[in-house]
Amino acid sequence: MYVKKESAIKSLRDVKDNTEIGIASEKGSKNITSAIAKIENKANKDFQTKDYKDYSLLGDAIMDGDIDVIVADNAYMALLEANHEGIDENLKSLCKVEIQEKLNSVTQETNVTKNPFIVYMTGIDTYGTVSAISRADVNLAVCVSPIQKQILIVSIPRDTQITLHKNGKMDKLTHSAMYGINETISSIEDFLDLKVNYYAKTNFSGITNIIDALGGVTIDSPYEFTTLHGHYHINKGINQMDGDKALCFVRERYALPSGDFDRGRNQQRLLKAMINKAVSPKIITNYSNILQAVEGCFETNMSSEDIKSLVQTQLDDMSKWKMYNVQLTGDPEISYKTYSMKGKKCYTMKPNKKSLNGIINVINKIEDGKRITDQDVKGLQGA
Repeated sequence: MYVKKESAIKSLRDVKDNTEIGIASEKGSKNITSAIAKIENKANKDFQTKDYKDYSLLGDAIMDGDIDVIVADNAYMALLEANHEGIDENLKSLCKVEIQEKLNSVTQETNVTKNPFIVYMTGIDTYGTVSAISRADVNLAVCVSPIQKQILIVSIPRDTQITLHKNGKMDKLTHSAMYGINETISSIEDFLDLKVNYYAKTNFSGITNIIDALGGVTIDSPYEFTTLHGHYHINKGINQMDGDKALCFVRERYALPSGDFDRGRNQQRLLKAMINKAVSPKIITNYSNILQAVEGCFETNMSSEDIKSLVQTQLDDMSKWKMYNVQLTGDPEISYKTYSMKGKKCYTMKPNKKSLNGIINVINKIEDGKRITDQDVKGLQGA
């Protein structure tokens, strides 16, 4: 439940009985109804609802003063701010309720010490609980070949036009996460012609805690810049980073010459730095304490037995891993036809077919257990 920050309503107690509450029923109406019932029970009051149907219209209503109080599903905050970028900074939360749903995994487990496997890694744009449904700002397909000791990190920009698995409609990749991680995974599987075996999900606070538990990371930046968040100065070259500095580093796009493409490359650099740190003798021999330290900071469906098997395999031979980074490229396109924001101006990226097909070919090679070479990924790192 939200009001504007300058509102005279300071808490749920100040919301009067029979107050009209703005909602948007177009998406997630079942959850909204459940949430309002829980809030009414908590406040011991009854509320009336005014349905704006569309989340962007609901955002307009509260910002323009047409309605004083709204109830919104945080999964759809991206739609709420369609005409008001950064709207969450102008709103004050009066009350939060959780609606939990049990989901059946769409991934397929495998023997992680003998067979190639793919992990979908995502970072959502929130603090707090990792299990929250929100936009996916980080989207990486990490393809691992345990026999070849190779890792292929595929970065897919958040604004990429994809086809939603559930209905065949075009949308931005980041929006797919509003319909749950299963929808994102299934849509990426269709898009990249692959099979995801596991997922790993974290958020702003999670990534900070994980990096701090690793004792920080070392990242080689190709650019000198100052981050918008945190105002950290990043040197061209080697940078030592704690969790907060690393988070601000990978969130930055405005100070980089290629914007979101460079942000995607920095996300790959951070993941590579974290993997290098995690497999170092000092960390990997103490992995159980590290996992305890980051408990609750990330969510994964990879079992503890699989994680232990991977760690033990690495401890047995301490082999060096070869990591490759590739990034999907494309052309910017303003669209009014995305499923989640149909009729609204939306910045998207139309995938380059040559880039997409090249990445699919390399992924197929990993999945087939073959060794990839520098020549295989040449030209796929992005412009």
